[in-house]
Amino acid sequence: MRIKGKELGKPNIEIITFPRGTTPEEAIVLQAEAIMSYDDFNKFCPEPKAPKMLLPGGKKGKKVENTEDLDYKKAVAERDELRTAWTVITSLKATPGLTWDTVKLEDSSTWHLYEKELEDAGLTAIEVGKITLGVMSANGLDESRVKEARDHFLASQSAKETS
Repeated sequence: MRIKGKELGKPNIEIITFPRGTTPEEAIVLQAEAIMSYDDFNKFCPEPKAPKMLLPGGKKGKKVENTEDLDYKKAVAERDELRTAWTVITSLKATPGLTWDTVKLEDSSTWHLYEKELEDAGLTAIEVGKITLGVMSANGLDESRVKEARDHFLASQSAKETS
């Protein structure tokens, strides 16, 4: 796809920094890159299937999905948590030199450990939250970015009108 003949470019990268020490070189710098496909996640964690139930008075035993089933709701919530963890881990792969000790991308049972590993590495809980927000920002648009893009577009239109 192109817009006005131009390719859209590379995925968005959000830079997440934490000051450390007294020099800029001592700062912790992470890069979160937008994820272009969730196919790998879906292979590891397929969507749960709601159990079927028979509707009262249904014709010929018609069954429908019971999305109110407590086990189904629990499975959906667990998958949502795994998706968040996978998104953080996968987005942070853009950080040069970043390695995990306990988190293994190929092992979904370790994904939830990313927060503890970040804290064990010396980041505060608030800094871990900032990383998660940075990852989410890289993977979507928040209102400030939409406003920035809109303002830039309107300024360019205004500049065209005055030339």
